[in-house]
Amino acid sequence: MKKFEHLWTSDFFLLHVQANNLTGEGGMLEIVRDMQNGRKSKGHEKLRHGADSHRFIISRSHPSEVKVSIEYPSHLVLEVYKVDDRAYYPTESFFVL
Repeated sequence: MKKFEHLWTSDFFLLHVQANNLTGEGGMLEIVRDMQNGRKSKGHEKLRHGADSHRFIISRSHPSEVKVSIEYPSHLVLEVYKVDDRAYYPTESFFVL
């Protein structure tokens, strides 16, 4: 498994995520949100078997959310872009693994 972690800032509170499926195996991505009070919430995104890629947006769910993490299978390549809220357009790629 691989893991991506992002600490939210006041500048960007949206991420465009693309999971590239080079082997065609598919897989499950687990999304964990950490709050200031120590609580966590979990969600999932499923990448279907045979799909080349899967794209989705993650937004900061609450002002008290401090971090978001994505755990994903090692055969996937994750690309993450910061999104400018005003245009919903990815501004820069800052993570690929």
